[in-house]
Amino acid sequence: MVPEEATMGGVEVKRETLTAEVVSRVLAEQGVDPEVAERVVSGYRDLEAQNRHLQALSERDSLTGLRNRRAFDNDLPVELSRARRNKDPVAILYLDLNNLKRVNDGEGGSHSLGDQYIQDAVGLLKREIYRPTDQIYRVGGDEFVVILSKCNTEGAERVSRRVQRAVAKVRRLAETGRVQRDYVDVAGLDNLGLSIGIAATDKVSPEQLKTMADEAMYVAKGNGKKGVGDGVGVCRRYGEDPMFSLGQDSHSSLWRDRKTPYGTRMSHRES
Repeated sequence: MVPEEATMGGVEVKRETLTAEVVSRVLAEQGVDPEVAERVVSGYRDLEAQNRHLQALSERDSLTGLRNRRAFDNDLPVELSRARRNKDPVAILYLDLNNLKRVNDGEGGSHSLGDQYIQDAVGLLKREIYRPTDQIYRVGGDEFVVILSKCNTEGAERVSRRVQRAVAKVRRLAETGRVQRDYVDVAGLDNLGLSIGIAATDKVSPEQLKTMADEAMYVAKGNGKKGVGDGVGVCRRYGEDPMFSLGQDSHSSLWRDRKTPYGTRMSHRES
C-alpha cells in the first residue's frame, strides 16, 4: 500500500523515515479509501509505539534500572549543546565502584553478592544525587557516569564529597554490623568504595569531556590504592593533568559564583 519511496511536495520520502503522520498524508495524496488509510495509519502508530518501547529498553541496564552507556553517549552531546546555548555550566562525574571483584570472590565466585553490592551502591548514589535534572548511568560492570546540568567544578566537587561521606558512613556501619535498613547486604558493604573523577566545561567535545573525567577518575583510584583515602580527581582543562583533591568543601568559592552550582541557592549560613 505504501511504496518504498513516496513523493510529497516534490520531495522524495523513504519508507524507513515514514511516520504515521507522513503516511496519512501520502495516502491522502494517493486518494486511498479513508477506511483503508486509517487501518494502515493505525498500524504505523502501533509500530511507532513498539519502536519507542524497544528504544527505551535498549537504553536501560537490566540489573540497576539505570540508563546505560548507549543512552549516555546519546545524551551528553545534547546536554553540552544546551549548556552552550544557555551559557550554563555542566559537569560529569566518572565513578568506579571499588572492590567488586573482592566481593564476588568472597562468595566463591558467585555473582549474586556482587549484584547486590552494585544495587546498594546505586541506591546510595540516588539518595545523594537527587536533582530531577541529574542523570546517573551505568556504563560498565563497575563503572558509572553522572551528568550534572547547571553545575560547575566546585559544585561537582561538593556533590562528590557528599557521596564519599555517605560511602564512608555506610562502610563504618557495615563494619560494626549496624548497617542501615536501606542496604540489604552487610558482608559486601564493608568493602564499599568509590573512585570519582570530575570534568566540568562546555568548551570541549563530548569525547574530550569523557577523557577528562576518565583520567581524573584514575588519578583518584591510584591515590586510593596508595592509602591516601576517598578523594576525587579533578580535570579542569582538556590536556592538563588531573589533580587529586582530598579535604573539606570550599563553600566560599561556591558562594561567589552567580550561577547556583548545585540545585538550591546557598544561604550565608551555609557558606
